[in-house]
Amino acid sequence: MTILAISLLLVSVLGGTSLSGYVKEAYASSYTPSFGGAISHYSDGLTINGNTFDISGYSQKIQTQNLTIGVPSNVTLKIFDNAGSYAIRSASLFLNVRGPSASVQNSDTLIQYDLSGNTAVEDPHHFIAKAKGSASLVGKFAYVTFNITPASKMKTSDMIVSAVDDRLSTGYSLVVDAVAFTGKTSGDPTNSTIDYTHQICTSTYPCQQVCGNHVCAPGEKPQPPKK
Repeated sequence: MTILAISLLLVSVLGGTSLSGYVKEAYASSYTPSFGGAISHYSDGLTINGNTFDISGYSQKIQTQNLTIGVPSNVTLKIFDNAGSYAIRSASLFLNVRGPSASVQNSDTLIQYDLSGNTAVEDPHHFIAKAKGSASLVGKFAYVTFNITPASKMKTSDMIVSAVDDRLSTGYSLVVDAVAFTGKTSGDPTNSTIDYTHQICTSTYPCQQVCGNHVCAPGEKPQPPKK
C-alpha cells in the first residue's frame, strides 16, 4: 500500500470524507498538532522561500507561490503540539489538489517527512525531481522543511498540510491556491527576504545563496535580485 493510500485510509478511518469538516474537528482540539490555531496562536505557520504566511485557520488563501522548475525551493511548516515538539511523528504536503472539493482524496501528489529521518514521495505525474525533508525541534514547536526541486509544470494548486503526533492525532490546514510549478519566480521582489548580500535567511533554515530571485542552482553564480 502506498504512503498516499495509507494517508487516505487514515482519514477514512477517522471518519473524515471532507477536509473542511474534518479539519474543523481537528482544529478544535487542544491535543491536535496545529499550525498557529487552537491553544497556540501565531501567524508564521508556513514559509515558502522566505515568504511567511498565516495558516492558523482551517482554510485560508494566499498569493500563489511559483516554485521554479529545476531550482530547489523550501517549504517550512511551524507545528505546535501541546505535548511538545518531540511528540510530532510526521508532516505532509498534499499537492495537485483537483476536483469539486479540496480534500486529501482529491490530491494525488504527496511529500511526507517522518521525523525519524525518512522522506516519502507519491508523484504519479512526475512533477518533482527531488524532495527531502528535515526538522528542528524547539520547545513545543517542530519546524519541518521540505526542500523541493520541481521537474515539470504543475498548474496552480491548493496545498493541504498535515502533521501527526504520537497519539495519532492529525492536524490539517488548507492553503488555497498555494503553489504552482513554473519557469518563473513569484510575486513582487519587494515581498521577498532576498537582499543584496546574495543570501536568503530565515529562522527556520540556514542562509542560502541566491541568484536573482531564486536559490542558486549548483554552479550558478550569486547575484542581486532583479528589479
